[in-house]
Amino acid sequence: MDLRDLASHGVTEYDILEQFAMGLRIFTDAGRMWWVSDGQLQFERLLDKEEREFSYF
Repeated sequence: MDLRDLASHGVTEYDILEQFAMGLRIFTDAGRMWWVSDGQLQFERLLDKEEREFSYF
């Protein structure tokens, strides 16, 4: 995956690109987890649409 592919998905921050390059996963406030696998940007929704992220606190 090159930087243009990531940019087309809204990934443009250097810190995030660095984390992907190190094989790390990114967790968002929207309850998603993003990672790069086999050169493809992947994501998984960790919370159901009905649930609020902060309802666990």
